[in-house]
Amino acid sequence: MKYLSAIVLFILITQTCLGQKLQFGMGVPLSEREYYPAVAQIDSVVIYRRDYYGKGEFTPFVRFTMPLYKNISLSGGLTYCSTSAGITAYKQLGPNSRTAATGTLAGLRSFECPVLVHYAPFGESDFSISVFAGIIPVFATVTFDARYQALENPMNRPQEVADVLNKAGTLPKRFYTDYQYGANVSYKRFGLDVFIQQNLTSNINNNLKIWDQEALFTRKTESLRLLLSYTIPLGN
Repeated sequence: MKYLSAIVLFILITQTCLGQKLQFGMGVPLSEREYYPAVAQIDSVVIYRRDYYGKGEFTPFVRFTMPLYKNISLSGGLTYCSTSAGITAYKQLGPNSRTAATGTLAGLRSFECPVLVHYAPFGESDFSISVFAGIIPVFATVTFDARYQALENPMNRPQEVADVLNKAGTLPKRFYTDYQYGANVSYKRFGLDVFIQQNLTSNINNNLKIWDQEALFTRKTESLRLLLSYTIPLGN
C-alpha cells in the first residue's frame, strides 16, 4: 500500500500544480467479457472461478487534466473498483462421476491509475466531443474468507477440495496493467465517457500452487464502462 500511496500522492501534487481541470464523478460497468475460461485441474480436483463485476457496481474516480498542445491534453487519476470472485471446486471420481461442488468467495478491491491522452477535434466550447486512449496500472487487494459456502451437500466435501479452496485468495494478481480507449461528450462542466477497457497483461491470475504442483489458471477480461463527471477549472 505504501507504493500505491506514493504514486497517488505524486499524481495529486504534480497535477494540482500544473493541471487546468479537476474532474470527479462515478462510473459503472455496463458489461464484462472473459476471453479465457478460468478453469484449472490438479490431480483429480477441478477448480474454476468467475468474477461478479456486473451492472450497478459503481466506481468513484478523480482525474486531473492538463493541456499539452492545441487540442491535445494529458490526464492522470484514480478509480476505485470493488468486485467479488466466486471459487468453486469438486473432485473427479471417475469418467462419469464426481463429488458435489463447493464454493467460497474472495473480495477484490482494485485501484486503477489511468494515464490518458485526449484529443478534442472541435476545440474548447460549451459543447465538445473528444476521443482518448491510454494505459492503466492496476493495484489490487484481496479479502478472502476461508469459511466455505457449500453449493450442495457440504458433508461430502473431500479434504482435497477444502485444501484447494484455502488457496483461492492467492489466485488474483496484486498488480497488472490495462489499456482503454473511448470517447467523451461534454456540456459546460458535465461530461459523459464511454470506453472499452482490456487487460494489457496476458494473464491477471497467478498460477495455482498446491501439493508441490502448479497449474496454469489463465484469465483475461474486457469491459464496457460508462463514466459521469463534473469538471472544476483550475488556474487561469
